[in-house]
Amino acid sequence: MGARLAGGRNLDTTRWFAMISGLLIMIAVSYAYCWSLFQNPMISERGATPELMALYYTILTVIYAGMTLVSGKIVEKVGIRKSVLMALVAYAIGFVVVGAWQTLGGFVLGALIFHNFQQAIAYVAVYAMIAKLFPDKKGTCMAIVGMGTTGGGIFMAPLAQYFIDTYSFSLQFFWMGGILTILGIVAYFMAIDPPEGYLPKGYALASEEETKDEETGKPGFVQKDWKAMLKDPAFYVLFCIPVFAAVGYMILLFQMSWVAQDIVKVTAAQGAWLVSASTIGSTAGKLVLGTLSDKLGRLNMLPVILGVQGIFLLMLMRAGEGDAIYFMIFAVLTTFCGASMAAFTGPLVSDLFGNKYFPFNFSIVIQAPAIASIIAPWLAAFGTTNGFGFTFAVAGGMSFLAAVLAFVLRKMRNNRLEVYKKVAVEQETTAE
Repeated sequence: MGARLAGGRNLDTTRWFAMISGLLIMIAVSYAYCWSLFQNPMISERGATPELMALYYTILTVIYAGMTLVSGKIVEKVGIRKSVLMALVAYAIGFVVVGAWQTLGGFVLGALIFHNFQQAIAYVAVYAMIAKLFPDKKGTCMAIVGMGTTGGGIFMAPLAQYFIDTYSFSLQFFWMGGILTILGIVAYFMAIDPPEGYLPKGYALASEEETKDEETGKPGFVQKDWKAMLKDPAFYVLFCIPVFAAVGYMILLFQMSWVAQDIVKVTAAQGAWLVSASTIGSTAGKLVLGTLSDKLGRLNMLPVILGVQGIFLLMLMRAGEGDAIYFMIFAVLTTFCGASMAAFTGPLVSDLFGNKYFPFNFSIVIQAPAIASIIAPWLAAFGTTNGFGFTFAVAGGMSFLAAVLAFVLRKMRNNRLEVYKKVAVEQETTAE
């Protein structure tokens, strides 16, 4: 029989409300995709430079990486709902600081500290909640909540740009902050702390003997904490894949408006819609690829997807002034494929190392895309002075290397994964 929460609510039913909660939280987090819209206002109004904004982005990423490690432990210690509440408070404070303190220092404090903290803790908390509540559908359900980060960007960037144009750059933070804080409050009341070892009715975890590799005789799947994970060679291959695979994807998501204005000479408003187009590609990719991964296997799909992504990145080398449609098409195709990293990383951590220690294990593995985030803005900044053909050539080559590593990981661990199997369920009876 499915587990029950306080008050007698059946968790097999209530978990779907928790997924809505996770989706809303990730939509709120998607405000980070407005970063490229801040580039020019920060330069014209607050005295920044392109190099300084690239430095800020690097610092933001480094701080975010450190905070995710902290947040992994916080989620394990205080639980998911309290972690979400902490993130919500930090988010609201960050908007007030960055909007009211109209200097470089205010931006650094609000965006790099408070917003960074909320994003780190919310991200880990949501994925931990979904991994534990949906072990039977983790690819699909993590993809659905992950759609919030990019799906929110579809309307987040145009909405933020509207408030910038209608009111001002600084007042935009108050408008967006109010909207997203309300969204976070609604999400908080639907969040759930899953009980340890929860399994949906009709499912059981396959035993170590059932997942044993019969060809090599290697032991089957076992739950691993972070210490055991770091002793597993598969961890290092998994960690390296996003470092190489996510660079081009992140350039096209987080630097899209700025890059498009430089390459194809669109306006800032048009650039905002290109941000939306790229996030549509990523959002669709998460849903389609995440759902298929539950059926076809993530390790079977990943080498192919990353190889195709590399081809699309190389096609972007040909884009020039006036090629907005061409640029948009291949940018969308690239972000569709690149979404595989966002859709697969959480489930792969669970597949390879288990759900029991997922929060902190996941917080370690997502240092990899954080490293890619450090590389991406500098590679994009290099393109402004040396041509974006080189930028996309490097990003494409890195994607091909990631595809090779994904194939290696498949050969290493394809037969020894966390597997949930359907079992016969006796008909429940209710005493009169």
